[in-house]
Amino acid sequence: MKQSWLHWLPLWQPPSLGKSAIKTAPSAGSRTTPDTLVPMLTGVASGAAIVASGITMQFQAGEERFWILQGIDLEIPCGSLQVLLGPSGVGKTTLLSILAGILTPTAGTVILLGRSITALPECQRSSLRLQQVGFVFQEFNLISALTVFENVQLALTMKGIHGSIARQQARELLNQVNLSDKFDQLPRRLSGGEKQRVAIARALAGKPRLIFADEPTSALDSQNGYTVVSLFRQLTRNHGCTVLMATHDQRFIPLADRVLQLEDGRIVQ
Repeated sequence: MKQSWLHWLPLWQPPSLGKSAIKTAPSAGSRTTPDTLVPMLTGVASGAAIVASGITMQFQAGEERFWILQGIDLEIPCGSLQVLLGPSGVGKTTLLSILAGILTPTAGTVILLGRSITALPECQRSSLRLQQVGFVFQEFNLISALTVFENVQLALTMKGIHGSIARQQARELLNQVNLSDKFDQLPRRLSGGEKQRVAIARALAGKPRLIFADEPTSALDSQNGYTVVSLFRQLTRNHGCTVLMATHDQRFIPLADRVLQLEDGRIVQ
């Protein structure tokens, strides 16, 4: 039988269970720069999927300024599962949105997959995300009127993959997350864990190099949460895909390659 283009992802098996914003501006000299930070284009050579420097984000309400992120420096290695940990409202989603090029920071730069994106026009950032990046959301964001199969096929179509090739790849993606018996089901008939596995299959459409996951386990029970994070770990180990997952749940720390603690607008560990 012809080898699947997803041969790098072994058949998934369920694992065993074993807001405040800061209202003061950052003080001078408060930001430290890791020795591992590298300039543009050397990030790829050194194995970095993301290199961020001096990321600061402020919002203004009337005359009052709110500092959400304060001078964040970080490097995300390729082929790793990185967990961004912090309570709700601390700025995890804001940081993920900046690293993905959805939001533009007040100050600082982001190199995404070897390309400096901070000053890129939105059309170019959108194109980069479409072709190279996958997203998994807290609320699944499946299209309720489409079947499981159609949700994944649509993602492939948006990436320029059509017809029989799109259908074949949609089947393979859903098989790999153990949903071969759910092709014709509508999202409302799925459990929370099944919906999130559909969302992961959709995020993998087009073989992205990087996946951003924003609180992907918050709506799931412990077993399904471990299922999802274990699948992320398989992706990093078997394909070299990079996963950056934001969560407030410390139960999944043992599965991460590194934990980034976000506190008071800064990475503290």
